[in-house]
Amino acid sequence: MKIISFCLWGDNPKYTEGAIKNAQLASEIYPGWKCRFYVGQSVPSIVLMRLEMNENTEVEYKLKIDELSNINQHLHKEVERLNNENDNLNELSSIADENNQFVESNAVKCKCNDGFRATTYSTDLINYTVLSRCTLCDRGQKPSSDSSTCESCPDGKIGGQIGGTWNRSNYNQTCSSNTFTDIVSNPIKDINDQIEKCKSIGNESSVDVTETCNLLIDKLYKTKIEIYENLTAWQRVQLSRHPSRPYTLDYFCALAEDTFLELHGDRNVRDDKAMIGGLGKIEKQTFMFIGTQKGYNTKTRQYRNFGMANPEGYRKALRLMKSAEKFNIPIVTFIDTPGAFPGLEAEERGQGEAIARNIYEMMSLKVPIISIIIGEGASGGALGIGVGDKVFMLENTWYSVISPESCSSILWRSWEHKESAAEALKLTPSDMLGLKLIDKIIKEPLGGAHYDRPKTFQSVKKELLTAFKELKNIPPEQLIHTRREKFIAMGTFEG
Repeated sequence: MKIISFCLWGDNPKYTEGAIKNAQLASEIYPGWKCRFYVGQSVPSIVLMRLEMNENTEVEYKLKIDELSNINQHLHKEVERLNNENDNLNELSSIADENNQFVESNAVKCKCNDGFRATTYSTDLINYTVLSRCTLCDRGQKPSSDSSTCESCPDGKIGGQIGGTWNRSNYNQTCSSNTFTDIVSNPIKDINDQIEKCKSIGNESSVDVTETCNLLIDKLYKTKIEIYENLTAWQRVQLSRHPSRPYTLDYFCALAEDTFLELHGDRNVRDDKAMIGGLGKIEKQTFMFIGTQKGYNTKTRQYRNFGMANPEGYRKALRLMKSAEKFNIPIVTFIDTPGAFPGLEAEERGQGEAIARNIYEMMSLKVPIISIIIGEGASGGALGIGVGDKVFMLENTWYSVISPESCSSILWRSWEHKESAAEALKLTPSDMLGLKLIDKIIKEPLGGAHYDRPKTFQSVKKELLTAFKELKNIPPEQLIHTRREKFIAMGTFEG
């Protein structure tokens, strides 16, 4: 190994900054060489951190005997601090368990294992009004000082807020922890840890760490771009299922604000909670909103049947579409479902017929139809409300006849090949756009829709209104003809 050796001690910027500069220049002037710094305890920690940021640099610590006691004292303090943090987390975890963490408590354990998720989210795009969520039906509504009962269902209760008063600055916080774990977050977490360490050093000493923190923040941004622009098909599938992503009701409340009026029932069997719909206005234009709704915790997932609609759900959707056609109201559908419910009772009530009927009728509706895939778009469950004049997909979603896990279990008799199945199915937005099965990809904020909900809502709103302006002046006969030709052309090829 080729080594360039340096000795460094003291905190004189003349030498510390010079050492950092030498480490940066060495890789350019002497490529393939390693810089090795032998440093004393008197060198500030922030300087050591900046040195170690260079890939070509090693730091060797040469300490005096009398310096070891100071280090031991520091280590003992760190161990004590970490033990206290661990005790606090254990205490919070036990509280959540005792109070039935999914329903009764105001804090539920986050999947990152380091924090707790709030049961409240803001869904008011303009004023950032905090809306509490019902623990049963997960409808967001403004909290009342004298009432904790849900406005939509008699058995539901409004979940309380945790973590003090929410405002715009913590609007997007769904976890109380500063560290997050995601499907691609290990490198990101490491840099976040470095940033937090850098800030703590700056707070504990008089050293100005602004420049170093800025460098780390810039590195974090570049790392995020590199990761999220090169996600595999399976990673996008996982990201589409992220528990903090906005669900259909979140879009309804954000886009239509307080004008959204939910309509219930198929006028035959019952009201399917997995399929929701109603009227709402965006910039004085009335739309018929229809979509599949998942739950955000165990209780609401059961209530919503995990976003898998029964036949009555699709018949309810068709009833609302027919009503919209009668009053010349454009239709917007939001798709986020793992598929139609495959249970025996659903088949007995005509699941296949209901989906086929929806496809048939949607082909002939005389009003504009805009379909947006906001999460999972699986099989007939998605297509039952997915016949649109314009079909959009958010960046981190998928659309396919079957899920990667099910495909893997059929072809390989195991889920172990789900990554290969995801690649083979060509289910990502870019694949769908290349195959001309969708019309456009809606960009998400860096890291996914859950990182910046208001920005996601604004992007969807912009594309929705643009599409409507394009479609609203087209005569109904031409609209129907174009829609039919569009879907008839899918799957054809020249041999």
